[in-house]
Amino acid sequence: MGLFVATRFWKHGEQGKEEHAISVSGGYPSQIPLQSFTLLVRTIVIGIVYMFMGFALVILNKHIMEECKFPHPLTMLGFGFASTGIFARFVVWCRPNLVNPEALQTLAGCSWFRTALP
Repeated sequence: MGLFVATRFWKHGEQGKEEHAISVSGGYPSQIPLQSFTLLVRTIVIGIVYMFMGFALVILNKHIMEECKFPHPLTMLGFGFASTGIFARFVVWCRPNLVNPEALQTLAGCSWFRTALP
């Protein structure tokens, strides 16, 4: 399901047409276009890196809380959220072509407060 969602809304080249989703269970690799296959591999690699980094951060936080005797767990949680947001904003600032233009327009200006805040 995650691969379907990730590949469904990826824009196709300069024409602006939506690329069809790749079914994981259907088709042989020789039948999948090279660009779609590259996107599928990229999505899988990003998912694996995301899961690995999440696990690594949990271990790091445990080390800081227990070994270094950091007594403020909510402060650590706030630092984690803030650093994640800053990193995501930095990536979008460096490579805005990685983000769907409709998503950028949804979060532009004052719309960000209505979308991101509860």
